Amino acid sequence: MEVKQVGLIEGDEFGAEQCLSLFRRLRLGHLSVSVRGLPVVVPVPYAVDDCGFLIGISEQDIASAMNRNVVALQSDAWDDDVERRWTVLAVGIPVPATVEQEPPPRGDKIVPNPWQAPHVFRLQAQALSGRWID
Repeated sequence: MEVKQVGLIEGDEFGAEQCLSLFRRLRLGHLSVSVRGLPVVVPVPYAVDDCGFLIGISEQDIASAMNRNVVALQSDAWDDDVERRWTVLAVGIPVPATVEQEPPPRGDKIVPNPWQAPHVFRLQAQALSGRWID
């Protein structure tokens, strides 16, 4: 996946590969999109592959608002190894996607699956951002 910009916010610490690696650890994130001129943040299932992000959307008004408009996908978690919380952000313009196969299973965990949502979008990140949260 080619990313045009790494680092959006002063103090960003992670490079593109680390941001993507952290995104791959999880399957649920927060999507920020403008709906009728107002910012809206909704939880969404996502997956990361070599071409970018696949994001599942249940709500029609969110799907309509994000189609070919700038969005941000954010995810964060606690890292037991370093005892710190991290956050990562991907920004880009999503396009509707057609998904022909399911992702590989992730052990015995039941995880959110973007392929089960009524609307699926492909997001090629134009910018990535990541940092530790102190």
